[in-house]
Amino acid sequence: MTLSGIYRRSVIFPAIFLVIFTVVYSSIENRNYESEWITKEAAVETDILAAVIYCALICLLSLTMFLNKISRVGSSNILSFLSWFLLPVGVMCVVSAQAINEYNTVESSFESLMALIFNLPFVIGLTWGYIKFKRSLGSMPT
Repeated sequence: MTLSGIYRRSVIFPAIFLVIFTVVYSSIENRNYESEWITKEAAVETDILAAVIYCALICLLSLTMFLNKISRVGSSNILSFLSWFLLPVGVMCVVSAQAINEYNTVESSFESLMALIFNLPFVIGLTWGYIKFKRSLGSMPT
């Protein structure tokens, strides 16, 4: 499998899944939303926009995995691992830590759990992609 195919399966597909998940979840969560400032449709659109921006950011930061095409990076296990995980997982950790810090009250614990769950498909996808890439190079046992 090519590196672009691995990128597509490990980053783009989880992003599409998360946007669809956000549409469904936000529609269900905000069906009884009432506010004097915005409508429930605007609340759903805001959630979807936030999901699209976050997924685009993770997809953009995951482009560093293409540094593995450089022989020096691809042949070094440490550089290969860092090029694959450092930027996207670093941002995911910052977002998750902020969510836990901001929503550490009992009433808002569900939102912090959602922030952690939101990153799970990307972590699974990136890990799967890294293992698949290393196996294709013969650097990792099957």
